[in-house]
Amino acid sequence: MKIRKFEGQGMTEVLQAIKSELGADAVILSTREVTKRRVTKAGRLLSVPVIEVTAAVEVPEPLKKPKTEKPPVFETALGEAVQGDIYKELQDIKNAVAELRAPAPAEKAHETVLPLQEIHETWLEMKIMLKSLSEMRREDPLFSKNKTLAALFEQLLLSGVDTETAQHLVKAVQESLSQEDVWKPERVQDSIHDVIARLIKVTGPFALDQDEGQKGPKVVALIGPTGVGKTTTAAKLGVGCLKKQKAVTLISLDVSESGGADVLIQHADRHHIPALQMTSWDRLKQFVSGRKKGELILLDTAGRSHLKSKEIERLKTLMSMGFPLETHLVLSANTKGSDLSDMIDRFSVIPIYSLLFTKMDETKTYGPLFSTLGRKRKPLSYLTMGRRVPEDIELATPKGFTDLILSRSA
Repeated sequence: MKIRKFEGQGMTEVLQAIKSELGADAVILSTREVTKRRVTKAGRLLSVPVIEVTAAVEVPEPLKKPKTEKPPVFETALGEAVQGDIYKELQDIKNAVAELRAPAPAEKAHETVLPLQEIHETWLEMKIMLKSLSEMRREDPLFSKNKTLAALFEQLLLSGVDTETAQHLVKAVQESLSQEDVWKPERVQDSIHDVIARLIKVTGPFALDQDEGQKGPKVVALIGPTGVGKTTTAAKLGVGCLKKQKAVTLISLDVSESGGADVLIQHADRHHIPALQMTSWDRLKQFVSGRKKGELILLDTAGRSHLKSKEIERLKTLMSMGFPLETHLVLSANTKGSDLSDMIDRFSVIPIYSLLFTKMDETKTYGPLFSTLGRKRKPLSYLTMGRRVPEDIELATPKGFTDLILSRSA
């Protein structure tokens, strides 16, 4: 058995290092938070908290076999991962979890143990991935023989694409290629890029004068949970439209004590954009009725917990204002896939025109976003990746978003 200690600033970083060095069969033996002393450039000693994880992996004894041609590195690694005894691996995890639950020795009582749930969820995802690989091999004879398709399936799972979606994507690639090309990695990668890009629907930029029947201004509302960056996003969109010489007004409907309205107005003043805070629906209706076609009004709404139905229900008032409204549901890219789906369902008390993902720079796994777009059949409008106004925002495109999805394991 090979045993090693890993250190890092966060649990995700440590788990990635463990998987990279010891592989998917590695088992966590212990986890703790320790303090390390570091020397700064000024020569001072600085105490830094780090996470220390002890992990192990069983190293099988090499079997004596007749000399044969050496298989590709990936084929060997995937064979060991998929053909291994899944139930034995699950038992190993169960034993490791039991050990973590055991009371710590007296001399280690002062150590801070990381949440067990975080470790459990991470390893559970890895086990599900391995099981999916095994099932896919059994169901599809070509998949069991074709290591290129097997590698693609693993790539999609590692990028966060759910199992069912990954299976459909691999099947689509298989059907789009000839019997000869389906074995070529470069052709498979080109095909999966094309398949995903065709499935991603985007809205394009705001269209201010395409609707001939619309007499007044275009009104766009940003809705969503708290803390996803709606206010900063509204400022970015406003400045972007102003640079394209479009008439735009920013309006904050946030009457909470979070300070969202003040932040929006500060951004607007800095970039010379008209901005208002409105505390009544009647005033909003009156303001919109006085504007003309070709103008853009961006509404920054207050953040609402998707778990509080009464807060969500208040959004229905927006739909009764008497003017056309285009709603963009703003969601953070680092949100779990299951939570993303739940948020979309709950905010759908009003029609959702598109999804807008923020904090793209705070994750490297974009598969859950793609899976969510497919399940909910929603288009994508914009992506943000930082707090700079207006630089850190871009219009979503099928190619750009596909590049992000496939870069996780590229």
